[in-house]
Amino acid sequence: MEDLKILRDKTDKIDDEIVTLLLKRMACSKAIGEVKKSLSVPVTDLKREDEIINRLTLNKKESEAELIKDVYKLIFAYSKSLQK
Repeated sequence: MEDLKILRDKTDKIDDEIVTLLLKRMACSKAIGEVKKSLSVPVTDLKREDEIINRLTLNKKESEAELIKDVYKLIFAYSKSLQK
């Protein structure tokens, strides 16, 4: 049972780090949106999204790549909503 508590504590710390990084990413996305507006650049850039997905899934197992794609689709959608 002690092992379970240790592992749960570890995942709690990782979750805290993930949330912190997501909030930093969203702040950066919002700033990117402001630059895009000033340059009259469209919010959606599918080429950039594909580049990110390809970079992050390179050399990953298929199941890991699918998880990464699913998570980043949500991140991209939220980022674009901040940029509008």
